[in-house]
Amino acid sequence: MARARYDDLHCGEWRKKKKKGVTGAQPCLACGGPYDSWAHVLLGCKCPGVSGAIITRHNGDLRALGRGVNLGRQARWLRLINAGRVEGNPDQATIPDWMMPGEREKPDMVILRGWPVTAGVPSGVVREFEGTPVQLHMVEFTCTSEARLDDRLQFKRAKYRPLRDRLRVEGWAVSEEVTAVAIGVRGGVHVDTAGWLGELGIEREADADKVINIWSGRCSGATRVW
Repeated sequence: MARARYDDLHCGEWRKKKKKGVTGAQPCLACGGPYDSWAHVLLGCKCPGVSGAIITRHNGDLRALGRGVNLGRQARWLRLINAGRVEGNPDQATIPDWMMPGEREKPDMVILRGWPVTAGVPSGVVREFEGTPVQLHMVEFTCTSEARLDDRLQFKRAKYRPLRDRLRVEGWAVSEEVTAVAIGVRGGVHVDTAGWLGELGIEREADADKVINIWSGRCSGATRVW
């Protein structure tokens, strides 16, 4: 169990080769990439079928996070989420042209705090709505190895700081840091998860547990399938 949680459990084919005296990192049987391990299969395999499943898992977990936001105190604000195509429609742009023309970066989620979802989509930069300040808040979700949670969190925060600065130049008020949320690929939960969910308005313990249980169930289920 400990080896499985910390990336030291290799696939059966790798063990067979080791018994035959074949040593060193063995290529993945599916994509030919290096190091045939559970970490590779669950996180980085480039075989279309496997990589498609990885993307589907990410999008499903991100939608679960969006449903969690709907349960909290930020449910009333306009929210853009990039969680894959729905009913054949294109992916939703989380930095659309009305926010900043030509931007290619797409955070997983952007919440317009202070702008009610009932007010529709703004036509351009807005700083307030009926006296309430409007602030953009970016959210990134990642599913990674339990041993690398903190590294991925730091990477995600650093990645979107330049976008934060560009949005500020455009005239938007933007929160200081992106809220980066990470879940372990085998269902491990970071000690700071409750704090991240709290930043997104998911403050009731029962609501946070619903989101975490969906994540953990999907990750552990994927591990059993692989």
